[in-house]
Amino acid sequence: MHNKISIVTTRFLSLLVLSLLAPLSFAQILPNSPQSVTIAQPMQIANLQSWEFEGDPQFALIDRIGFDLEVYKNKPYVVFSDKNQNKKISVMTRDSSGTGWINVGPSGFSAGEIRFPRIKIQDDAIYVAFEDRMQQGYKISVMKYDQNTNVWNYVGQRGTSPGEARAPDLEIYKGAPYVAYYGLQHGNPHRGATVQKFDAQTGQWEFVGNAGFSNNSNIFHIDLEIANNIPYVAYFQNQNATQPRVSVHRLDYASNTWPLLGSVFTNNVSMRKDLEIHNEDVYLSMNGLYKYDRLQNTWDMIAPAQTAHDFEFAGSKPEFAYMILEGSYSMREYYARVDGLSTPPTWSRIGQARIETKMSQYIDLEIDADTGTQYLAYSNHERNSAPLSLNVKKLQRVSLAVPNGAVLSAPAPRPRRRDLQMKKAPLKK
Repeated sequence: MHNKISIVTTRFLSLLVLSLLAPLSFAQILPNSPQSVTIAQPMQIANLQSWEFEGDPQFALIDRIGFDLEVYKNKPYVVFSDKNQNKKISVMTRDSSGTGWINVGPSGFSAGEIRFPRIKIQDDAIYVAFEDRMQQGYKISVMKYDQNTNVWNYVGQRGTSPGEARAPDLEIYKGAPYVAYYGLQHGNPHRGATVQKFDAQTGQWEFVGNAGFSNNSNIFHIDLEIANNIPYVAYFQNQNATQPRVSVHRLDYASNTWPLLGSVFTNNVSMRKDLEIHNEDVYLSMNGLYKYDRLQNTWDMIAPAQTAHDFEFAGSKPEFAYMILEGSYSMREYYARVDGLSTPPTWSRIGQARIETKMSQYIDLEIDADTGTQYLAYSNHERNSAPLSLNVKKLQRVSLAVPNGAVLSAPAPRPRRRDLQMKKAPLKK
């Protein structure tokens, strides 16, 4: 007779992923989520993993046009278009007690309505970039938090882009903010992908390489990364709405241009993609994980085809965040899932299979650089017409010693009405 350890009545352990410190992985033990498993090894240590709320759930009401999560010194920060502040920008973080959320500076601190905010923190300096609604239309603005005065100030002039621009991405490198965006034709002499850097000595934003280097085409969802003083940019473009493609560029300082990295992706492309640089290697997640071969100037798929909404490196291993659609697309019952990539390339679940039971939409995965702690931000609502609420969860781990032959019982998964499908990702303009 085996000893049986019930975890159904414990809230923290009721939603779990079991991974043993033995060679057997959770995915191997529970490939089809059975009710219980028998652990044959004597006195194994079971690591239980569960995604738990950071502070209150639904702690802010947000506009539908995006939010962003950053983790700094194992502390989460979120930036969003604040529904309660006329869609102006707000930044929040955990309070000193670790039980609630507080504003960083005043709430709604931008001059006007904003969209697609981004946040980055380096050396205790907090920056945000966003689409800033101005009289000339939406332009790109960058602001920095002043800890001494508890206010946010524009970095350089308000509206750094020469004309209308969309969907910025922000990076801080050696103390200098960089912003990438798509310049529109209206009032902009540099239509297309453009990168700018702020020069603290002159107090001006300067172009990095040639502006509008995406050949005047419609592009979406720009990713900016910088490594070894070299910026990289990835973007999705849909020429004439019939030729979807994804391109990755790297700045060439000698020519001051942005040559293509490898070839353009034209098959099985996705608007929802993510660019990362890890240990000087360049990775692109898009219906599979690709790694750039600098010797051959090619992209090699190193992981099976999966459509990740976001991915980050935990140590040397990529971990991916997904948004899953349960039932028909019209039902909009989305929920989050996180997988890790193992070697050889296989996928294994991290935390519970269903992180959120309410209808969810946007998602952002971040991993603390110092501790490896994983955080997940997402928005959800009770019904289609309800406002979106912001949530942050953290992956919690508890070690449990189990005796020889012990059986761990896990709750049955929620019955699904239809086969799972991947969610169609929300698109950036």
